[in-house]
Amino acid sequence: MAAISETEIHVELRNAEAALATLGERETRLWERVKITPTQWRHNQYPNVGPVWVVAVMGKRCLYYNAVEGGWGWGRFESWGIVADYHWQQDEIQHAIHFLLFAIDNGGMG
Repeated sequence: MAAISETEIHVELRNAEAALATLGERETRLWERVKITPTQWRHNQYPNVGPVWVVAVMGKRCLYYNAVEGGWGWGRFESWGIVADYHWQQDEIQHAIHFLLFAIDNGGMG
């Protein structure tokens, strides 16, 4: 399966940011600090799935759009541009940001 186009990821991200606008101040500040320009990254876990679009980075974690499931998920990376730990997540972006904030507050997501 091919990755979605750059135009499509920008549409998904615009829709996601509309949902993020309803979050609290801490979540909004966090999003502003971790988001990056959408960039395609490779992964080696599922050879039939093309690259994913990464839209945020925090430490050694990256937030990507899973086009197969239609949602957002955090993965681990060791080298910039390669998701080492890709999951079939399909969270709404605001849930992914809440997850990150919870992990920061509670020492998780190592």
